[in-house]
Amino acid sequence: METDWKPGSFADDDGQFRRPEAKIRNFVSADPDSDFPAEANRYVLYVHYACPWAHRIVIVRVLKGLEDIIDVVELDKADEIGWAFSGTTGPDKDPRYGFTHLRDLYLKAFPDWDGRSSVPVLWDTKKGWRRPPPCVLVLTMLTVRCRDYSQQQRQRDP
Repeated sequence: METDWKPGSFADDDGQFRRPEAKIRNFVSADPDSDFPAEANRYVLYVHYACPWAHRIVIVRVLKGLEDIIDVVELDKADEIGWAFSGTTGPDKDPRYGFTHLRDLYLKAFPDWDGRSSVPVLWDTKKGWRRPPPCVLVLTMLTVRCRDYSQQQRQRDP
């Protein structure tokens, strides 16, 4: 699929980066009966550590004790297609699906996707959906909606 994304095209014409409005909004919840419950080994967070939004979410994941419900996969390069796996500091392909680019994950969930593929991405391995930015909502979800889950985990930890 063709895209107008090019390396370094993160900025608008005036040099400012403006994250596009999120097209999909799904929320993880501490409620076990919700569509996206907080449960162990269900979610994968795709990040590039140089991205400040992704970096913040990785920090919150650790501070909230959510390592057992959210795995992290690092993308470590950008090319003409977008964020990619190169094997330089992260895996050489998506460990779950074998994809070489984050865009492939977007297309798995939404075959007609024509937007930008950006990090961080919170992927639901059971439903095959992902929760793209805005990252403020992901942070809110991890700090508020998963609060009960993270507190239960901390009570069990010595």
